[in-house]
Amino acid sequence: MDPKINRRNSDKSSVKLTPRRATYLATLRERDLSLGALR
Repeated sequence: MDPKINRRNSDKSSVKLTPRRATYLATLRERDLSLGALR
């Protein structure tokens, strides 16, 4: 396997995954903060 192709594929998948995970974590954090404020 060509390492260049392999690296490009892993870069693409990580780029696709990271923003979604960051958004998900930010949403969870916001919800936790709002729940804490309500309590």
